[in-house]
Amino acid sequence: MQVNENIQVRRGERKPLGQRFAVISAEFNKIYCERLVLGATAAFQAHGVDPSDIEIIWVPGSYELPLIAKVVAESGNFSGIVALGVLIKGDTDHYHHVATEACSGLTRVMLDSGLPVGLGIIPALNTAQVEERSQYSEDGFNEGNKGWESACAVLEASSLIKQLKEQ
Repeated sequence: MQVNENIQVRRGERKPLGQRFAVISAEFNKIYCERLVLGATAAFQAHGVDPSDIEIIWVPGSYELPLIAKVVAESGNFSGIVALGVLIKGDTDHYHHVATEACSGLTRVMLDSGLPVGLGIIPALNTAQVEERSQYSEDGFNEGNKGWESACAVLEASSLIKQLKEQ
């Protein structure tokens, strides 16, 4: 896309800028959530975040993510949050209701706090869908991993927020 040269364009960068990040994950469906956590932490480290600037916080399930994200945001100790969870459809629509409320709560945390919150919740109809979105590889190629993607989004958003505030 070509934009008039007099128009200022800003984009977030995947640079840590000396910031700290929280990765909050549900323990429910833990085998998949662990892969998402690995993806998120690998993304942060691949883009220069020091491991000591990453904190992993485990919560019982996806429904608890917004509350803990709110507490983390209010602590003032972090520049961004990645929220991870896996909800797989069972015999009822319970997974849908939990996903809706968790996502709405995380949006509210983000807007109320001004901190970026990466949405890494996977609501899925079956385990095959979760497998596809939570694959983790130690060789570094994890772009299909929703933890990886959420961490990258948080890095870019926190960078953009910092740019806009310093303007």
